[in-house]
Amino acid sequence: MDDSSSWYGVRTLYRIEPDGDNFPQTAHEERICLVRAVSFDEAIEKGASLEERYAAEVKHATGVGEIVAFHIHGGTLEDGEKVWSCIRVLGMSDSEFEQHIFKGHHDNYVSLRSSDLSSD
Repeated sequence: MDDSSSWYGVRTLYRIEPDGDNFPQTAHEERICLVRAVSFDEAIEKGASLEERYAAEVKHATGVGEIVAFHIHGGTLEDGEKVWSCIRVLGMSDSEFEQHIFKGHHDNYVSLRSSDLSSD
C-alpha cells in the first residue's frame, strides 16, 4: 500500500426488499467499512466497489448509491478509535433528536447470521 494512504470510514446504504422471512417489509441497511486510500475520491471509489460487491452477496439487496467517506487521522488504528462521526445541527432536544433520527430503530433492529443474508 502507498505510504501516502490513510484510513477512511466509508458509509454505504442499501435497500433490502421484503423476503417473507427476515424482512416482512422493505428495510434499509447502513454499513460503515474501513478502507485505505490516498484521497476522498479514491475512498468513494472503493466504497462504490464495496457497495456493488455487498449488494451482489445479499439476497434482495440493492445499493442506494449514497456513499460518504470520513477521513480517519493517523496511520494506525487503535482500540477505541473513532471510525465514523456525523454531526447534525437540527436544534432539537435529545428526545426529539432520537425520535427524528432513530425513529423505530429499537423496535425494528433485526439480528441475523451472515448465512441468513447469503444469496446462495
